[in-house]
Amino acid sequence: MTITYPPVPTVLGVSPHGIFIAVGATVGAVLLLREVRRRDLDPAVVERALTWAVPAGIVGARADYVISHPSQFQTLGQVLAVWKGGLALFGGLILGIAVGLAVAHRARAHLPRLLDAAAPGIALAIAVGRIGDLMITDHLGAPTTSRFALAYRVQPGYHLAPGFGPSPAAPPPPGAGCADVGHFYAGCTYHLTPAYDLLGALALFAVLMVLRRWVPTGPAPLSVCGCCGTAGSVSVWTSPGASTSVPLSASPVPSCSR
Repeated sequence: MTITYPPVPTVLGVSPHGIFIAVGATVGAVLLLREVRRRDLDPAVVERALTWAVPAGIVGARADYVISHPSQFQTLGQVLAVWKGGLALFGGLILGIAVGLAVAHRARAHLPRLLDAAAPGIALAIAVGRIGDLMITDHLGAPTTSRFALAYRVQPGYHLAPGFGPSPAAPPPPGAGCADVGHFYAGCTYHLTPAYDLLGALALFAVLMVLRRWVPTGPAPLSVCGCCGTAGSVSVWTSPGASTSVPLSASPVPSCSR
């Protein structure tokens, strides 16, 4: 299936990427607190952990993006301008979860049960966050002509996400073609990898919500499954725009090997 639509770089001056990351984090936190109460854990401890985890996640996501795209930043002001976009999922997950667990551990919370409670919310938050990527046409994958792919056709004049040029989009110049990995030309179609990731994360969320009925207290089976599934789902970040080593920049199949 091939679709096309104009990218939406900002909403009221703010990147949709950041907006939907915030919405996803909120939805995930609400679901976490609901699960915490269902599992008879202390909500006050979790709320305190979230208070530290959310800003830590933003710092981690920004640091990951800046480290991965150093050429886009020349001044400290540009590094701090988070509202203009530029957050990387892995950095946010790693630092946010690490800080949240450290705060919970200090309060003597039962970490395996807490991780189980958090797993569905993390999967749902990733799914919601990918809506922003779809709006700005971020993380386009390899060229494709498969009718089974979820593909995006670039139209002339479209301003794609940073790093997905030429921008504005133009047809391939003489000697170039749609098969040139790392370039995103008008008239060509590319794997819409955030859509794969969104569907994978939603499927993972559904599986975790079913499993929680069978294993309501642990020890940590949901968090282990969530770790494996999320690792496969977020492999969208290994995009041909940044690396030519993978033919398709999303793999919604759960995998712990990444």
